[in-house]
Amino acid sequence: MGGVGRMDKPLIYLFIILISITLCSCQAVQPSVADKKPVEKYASNQDQSAEPTKALPKSDAKPKAVESESSQQTTSAAGEAVKPQQAAQQADGAEQAALPANQAQEPPKPFREGKQSTQETDIGFTSEPPLLLHNANISFKQIEDDYLREGNQENTLKYGEAIYRQGNIDDAVIYFASSGTKGTLGKDIAAIKEEAARGYSSLQPVKLGDGHMPSLSHDGRYITYLTNDTYNGELVIYDTKNGSRETVGEGGYSKDAPPVWSWDNRLVAFGEFKSLHIYNMESRSLTTEPLDGRIKELVWSKDYDRIAYSTAEGRKIRVYQLSTRQHKVIAEGSDLKLIGFSEDSKALRIMKKDRVYDVTLSDLKEKDIYTHPSSVENPVWSVDGEKGVGQLHGERVRAHQFHEARNNPVFFQRAEFKPLLSFSYSKVSALRLNQSGSVMAFIQQESTAQTSEQGMLWVASTDGSKRNPVDYGTIITTPRAFSDDGSVFVYSKTRYKSVQKSDHELYMLKIK
Repeated sequence: MGGVGRMDKPLIYLFIILISITLCSCQAVQPSVADKKPVEKYASNQDQSAEPTKALPKSDAKPKAVESESSQQTTSAAGEAVKPQQAAQQADGAEQAALPANQAQEPPKPFREGKQSTQETDIGFTSEPPLLLHNANISFKQIEDDYLREGNQENTLKYGEAIYRQGNIDDAVIYFASSGTKGTLGKDIAAIKEEAARGYSSLQPVKLGDGHMPSLSHDGRYITYLTNDTYNGELVIYDTKNGSRETVGEGGYSKDAPPVWSWDNRLVAFGEFKSLHIYNMESRSLTTEPLDGRIKELVWSKDYDRIAYSTAEGRKIRVYQLSTRQHKVIAEGSDLKLIGFSEDSKALRIMKKDRVYDVTLSDLKEKDIYTHPSSVENPVWSVDGEKGVGQLHGERVRAHQFHEARNNPVFFQRAEFKPLLSFSYSKVSALRLNQSGSVMAFIQQESTAQTSEQGMLWVASTDGSKRNPVDYGTIITTPRAFSDDGSVFVYSKTRYKSVQKSDHELYMLKIK
């Protein structure tokens, strides 16, 4: 009897479970009152409420196809099955046919289609064609305000799209690159760069290894660069002809005063803290001259016997003569800029504020040459000192605390100048020019003060016929980045940077 009692309990439990399952199944089959309420409420209020406002889509939102007829039907007040769109039309008294069940919404139009407003504000157009990924009712000003307030990837991409829609493809390049996106409608950053390019065949940088702050010899054969150690980097000479590398000294120079080669490519001069070093490629010997400060500028004379230099600590330009090992002060004062030697190496051309003049080395007599246009800032000259490139004096695009001034690159011939590229929503830095003045390079960045050091490297001809965006990243160039004929260009790109250590990659570009 005791055994039979123990068997009764499992049977009772099993019976209870079966009853519970049966009750749950019956409830699932019957529709609840709560399920009916939304439909009844919607049907009874169709003639009083308009279609609810849709939230703005995010940047990755895609056009959504209209749902099928069966999924959009609801019940009217008369009990007839109608579509939501038809219900809204009935409420307004409009008699319009519903969309076919299989018809999808019109896909977004390609870039720059549609009529643009011709009414300009202080930043551009008051209204724009529909954006690719965003509500068409958002104004350009709102897009820019969002970007200036928070420069995240979504806002950067949205701003770039709006700029692109206006036809400012050159400006848009940097925003597509910095947003981290591969573009939209099949257009990635490579396609945008290709669209902005003009004249040049494909420019493909070649990685040479690790290193930074490179400079070139006049013929483009030798590249000097620093190793990656931030504080104790060594100066290396790389021979592009045979691939050899030679360490010739320690670093310590700035990117604005890199090693400079003599015109016969036999000697290379570089500064290291308060010293001037001259390395002889033939004898493999190094000569050192003490200075009173860190070198700021370096220029070789055509006779290979003189080096003009200025120091960051002082306000003097001196000439060092190799044959006599003598230093001579040529000019003193503030706002001095070293341009270069005359063809016969007997005079030195200098700019002081807007005045460009020659100084005879023997008697220090000055001769005025021309007045440099004050609206052209940060000038870089060709070897003859007659022409060069600079940046047009900035004008505020908007009175906004985060918005910087425009500073478009220009080409100047003495006092005359002409714009080369017109950036309205980008800023330009690090202008570089080859010795003959035919090819230039610069870095394009976003037009806010809150942007990082990253930018787009451009190469362009100074006659305006060719241009090409080349590479994006934290790019470092030096004033001696070109070969004389402009066929070779070198730069470095930061891979990693910290207070104590930096890693950089060295690149060479062949320009055709």
